[in-house]
Amino acid sequence: MKLLNLTAFTSITIATAIAPAFAKDCAPVDGLPLSGYRVDTMGENQHHVHTEVLINATASEVWGVLSDFKNMPSWSTTFQGMVGDIRDGGQVTVTYKFPDRVAEIPHTISYNEGVGYGWSDPLGFAPKMADNHVFEIEPVSECLTRFKQYDTFTGVGPEGSEITTAFISQDAMGVYRIFNAELKVAVEAKFQ
Repeated sequence: MKLLNLTAFTSITIATAIAPAFAKDCAPVDGLPLSGYRVDTMGENQHHVHTEVLINATASEVWGVLSDFKNMPSWSTTFQGMVGDIRDGGQVTVTYKFPDRVAEIPHTISYNEGVGYGWSDPLGFAPKMADNHVFEIEPVSECLTRFKQYDTFTGVGPEGSEITTAFISQDAMGVYRIFNAELKVAVEAKFQ
């Protein structure tokens, strides 16, 4: 069973979106990769997705775009924003746009102003599975920020289905890479 059709998301060129672009006063930091991604197997029914990208902007600039949920649909083709009680422990509804549908998903949010946010809840289509999804920023220098998006999927899929944490992790990694590239483009276009 295929959860997502990523073909529709490939209209942006990820290689272009993550190409090195540094402001005149911001030199690259030697040895840092511009982006990275991987899926780690942590157990039979547990997989961890890790994606990251370096953004040529301050941490506060990245946070400003990442936490501006009303404007997110103007630059993100996947994560369309969040509404509700946006504070640590608050109840929110997260909207994702997929090629074949829009999903509004309720979550209890973990929120740390200026650092990151995320949630850990059962998956609606697979209630015996859960995800622990995190968006996080990390300053690297005065004008360079690492954005990390990671998720740990645990549990088993619906009986008789082919849904596994390994499958969901691989599918999710593609979507996260697209979001990361779009975030980098949006932030750098706004602040350079």
